[in-house]
Amino acid sequence: MNEKKNYILRAMLDTGLIREGQAIVVGFSGGPDSLTLLTGLHLLSEERGLGLRLVAVHVNHMIRGAAADEDQRRAEEMCREMGIRCRSYVRDCPGYAAEHGMTEEEAGRQIRYGLFLETARELEKETGRRPSIAVAHNADDQSETVLFRIIRGTGVRGLSAMAPSRDIEGYDLIRPLLAVSRKDIESYIGEQGLEPCVDKTNFQDEYSRNHLRLMVIPDIEKNMNPGFRENLRRLADNARDDEDLLAAMAMEAFEKMRLADRETADLEETCEGAESREIQIDARQFADCHRALQSRICRGIFQLLAIEEGFSRNIMGEIASVAASPNPSAELDLPGGCTVRRRYDRLIFSGASERNGIGARGEVSVSVVASPDDVPSPEKGQIIAAFDLEALKKKYPDPLSALEIRNRRPGDFIDIGTGRKKIQDMLVDMKVPREYRDQVRMAAIGSEVLWILPDERMTSGPLSRKGRFSGAYKAEPGQASVVLALVLMRVMCFTEDVSN
Repeated sequence: MNEKKNYILRAMLDTGLIREGQAIVVGFSGGPDSLTLLTGLHLLSEERGLGLRLVAVHVNHMIRGAAADEDQRRAEEMCREMGIRCRSYVRDCPGYAAEHGMTEEEAGRQIRYGLFLETARELEKETGRRPSIAVAHNADDQSETVLFRIIRGTGVRGLSAMAPSRDIEGYDLIRPLLAVSRKDIESYIGEQGLEPCVDKTNFQDEYSRNHLRLMVIPDIEKNMNPGFRENLRRLADNARDDEDLLAAMAMEAFEKMRLADRETADLEETCEGAESREIQIDARQFADCHRALQSRICRGIFQLLAIEEGFSRNIMGEIASVAASPNPSAELDLPGGCTVRRRYDRLIFSGASERNGIGARGEVSVSVVASPDDVPSPEKGQIIAAFDLEALKKKYPDPLSALEIRNRRPGDFIDIGTGRKKIQDMLVDMKVPREYRDQVRMAAIGSEVLWILPDERMTSGPLSRKGRFSGAYKAEPGQASVVLALVLMRVMCFTEDVSN
């Protein structure tokens, strides 16, 4: 009678991701997958004596109206029946998507993971232990991910699809059901007499992933290969093994070929701290490397120079040509205003020379006013961002002196209201064209960005209108607090007055 239950529990334990006494934040929609995950963890805790500390997180995305409200009620009820604490959130996903120029699917994921992290931080304070974050991706999700990436175009790293675990802002994101098929989950749900919530949009052939799930994969299994899903998963496993080995080999090769630059011998300090922003490697050793290692070495360097989105196979070939060129002073322009040049036996990657320049697309003035109510209304051609100066001073002793108007740097992040987000990821989500990402300006203190400034070159989305404000340090009307006001002037293409 408990055949599927034992199978599910064994599969979860076999991952090695579940440990005795572990604190776990569980993403819980109430659907079949997440219900299997949560009840499985509960059974491991109670019946198998692992003593897990579980907190479920349910997010009502306000997309399906009354149905979403009912799912929230049911999810909370199921948690009560198991004696598991449930944190429910209601978030305006359609509004967030419209505000930030992204799809509702992208917005929902961003909101969910922000709330997972927020709950994890709170649980860490309670327990004194760093919790894991568990999500319910299953084996069929893995197959769909592989096929989706093949269709869109990918390399070995992309073929490896979802890893059983990965780091997310210092917390382990784990997928205990990644080896369990959807069919086995459905059998477990029936065997245990569970009544999950059912999201009817999962059965609508309106989204690309749903089309693969409902139409493409079943058709291939019926007419070509009944083991197609398993073959896709095996491809992902093989690709991950290959990628892990190649990445380790690339790192070892890089460590041997890297050269100390004039500022520092440390690679990360060279990239993030030295004014020269140069990464130097032995050109001959690089040229002698296998192309697979060259590619991974260059991708890592691009990442440290904050131009990873600009990496491509064509650029990789051009860099290899510079390294092997008989011209001892060959040069190549890279994305984002960066360069790579030969200097005899050295290959030198340099950050953009004017990377921190303000540029000519409008000027930003800084002022301090007594309260939010005293912030002036923006005049035509102005956009004003207002921040609570007293709140800023609690984190930064002298925010006025530390404030910079600059382009992005490695390690930059912005508070999105539900947690931190890397600037690189934010610009991708905001649909900023790759060639402009290193030129977008922002107001920042250290690595924390307060305002991604609007940019007139963007023809749509929030960046073309008001940019993106930090979710922290908000100056609300009626507050009795001193305000830091940033005024962007002479942006002639803006047609609407927007204030924070």
